[in-house]
Amino acid sequence: MLMKKLAVFFLIFLPSICTAGTVIDGVRTWPAPDNTRLVFDIDQPVDYKLFTLSKPERLVIDFKNTRLTKPLSAPAQQATIIKEIRSSQRNKNDLRVVIDLEGHPKYKSFLLTPYENYGHRLVIDLYHEASSAEQKVFKKSVPEPAQ
Repeated sequence: MLMKKLAVFFLIFLPSICTAGTVIDGVRTWPAPDNTRLVFDIDQPVDYKLFTLSKPERLVIDFKNTRLTKPLSAPAQQATIIKEIRSSQRNKNDLRVVIDLEGHPKYKSFLLTPYENYGHRLVIDLYHEASSAEQKVFKKSVPEPAQ
């Protein structure tokens, strides 16, 4: 009798346990002079794909077999390159996060393993574009190499 109950339990609950996938607990933003960093707090390494869309400018992150524990929060007021962050389930298992951007930033992403109080993380650095005036100032301040 006990074996039948265990068999029924595993048949009912094992598929949901196996397909639970990665969980995103939240996202944090940090503005810096030359970039803005987004950090997604995740419970395990995640399979993801990044790409951009134009008009309007957006960074899209497709997470495989991932779900949110709560809605993503709005970016910090200082994160001027990020206008809005939104998300939606693409199917029963995958999650799409769309980040509306100001300008055409370059980006870099990487996964971090747990360290001290932090768990697994997906980090995305968005590099701000320098205005043409800033580029001219930079060019003038760099001395030409001696010949």
